[in-house]
Amino acid sequence: MPIQLSWKFWLLSCVIFVAIRLRPARPASWFGLLNICALAILLGWQGLLLAVFLVGLIWCGASVVARQGDHALGKIAFWGTLSATIALLFAHKLLFEFAIDGGLGPRLTSAISVFETIAYSYLALRVWDALNAIQGGTRLLNPLALSGYLVPFFMLPAGPINVYQDHVAFDDLPNVPPPTASEMFDGVELIIVGLFAKFVLAEFVRLSVVGANGSWPTDSFGGSSLTFLYIYLDFAGYSGVALGVGRLLGVPTPRNFRLPFLSTSLTEFWTRWHISLGDWIKRNLYFPIQLAILRRTGGEYPYLAGAVGLVIGFTFAGLWHRLTLPFLAWGCMFGIVLAIEKYVRDRYWIPFVTRKPGFSKLAVWIGPIYVMVTVIAMLHVTAMAQMVGNDR
Repeated sequence: MPIQLSWKFWLLSCVIFVAIRLRPARPASWFGLLNICALAILLGWQGLLLAVFLVGLIWCGASVVARQGDHALGKIAFWGTLSATIALLFAHKLLFEFAIDGGLGPRLTSAISVFETIAYSYLALRVWDALNAIQGGTRLLNPLALSGYLVPFFMLPAGPINVYQDHVAFDDLPNVPPPTASEMFDGVELIIVGLFAKFVLAEFVRLSVVGANGSWPTDSFGGSSLTFLYIYLDFAGYSGVALGVGRLLGVPTPRNFRLPFLSTSLTEFWTRWHISLGDWIKRNLYFPIQLAILRRTGGEYPYLAGAVGLVIGFTFAGLWHRLTLPFLAWGCMFGIVLAIEKYVRDRYWIPFVTRKPGFSKLAVWIGPIYVMVTVIAMLHVTAMAQMVGNDR
């Protein structure tokens, strides 16, 4: 059952809404303690034990990074903690694929489900973000506050990917002020719209297209388009609920969707679709890789540096979704197409519309069609069937 349909989830949200404002200092630490209690109720002892164990190990590694900085021990702790986190991520993904094929026993399958329960895929990306920030000089949160950042109860089981530095700034606040009437209305509105999108609109599409237990039509472009519409309504609805709850609690929660169908380019699409993942790729993969290449080459090949960063970033994002060849192909293809689009826009399109500004108005209408057709087509020829579990 989706977590948003559980009465426990909403009761806990209401209790924490009040309780988080009862402690005057260190809001992230106080939320971390409340969050541990929420996880115990929502996940049971197995999920809670796994979450606490992982947070403890990660905090130990991050504390060495924070104390040692750029010294050898600090670098070893950074790469050791990050490597172990990513290795566990891909091991989890690989075992998940074996579980789908029925190649694992019940105990391993049960262990995989516990990892899914705590949303380890998202936890791993948060660890990466935190380690990069801490290595750059950002303060290390205490274990309680870190648990609230890594495993926030209202972002289970599918994100969004919150930003570590936002939680540090949150912890430095003197208190969590009650929301204004406008903020309260916005938070409630986000929750209502999110629930409507996920449990009414998305379910209407599902029942209309596949019925109660049918398989999504991914053999044709039209079928993939309907499937993509369902994915958007379901994911955007969930993200809206998480954003609304976060707004009401006062806990930093990034927006994940902003009218992606209005995008006029693929680059803009990733500023509107799964925004927190796109921002994470930019912070932790694209910009570091691009800067490293530019430094090595003396800045002579900016487009090549950007292209390499995009391909590596989106290839990782593809495998992060599922460790399969179709998702590998999707990520690699998306990175290449984005790199080509950026080159064409910078070299040809922007100079062209500068000379003939009337064509920029035409792009407002043609752009969204180009984006949606391209996005759906790339998923259709690669990973759409696996996106909705048709390979199970």
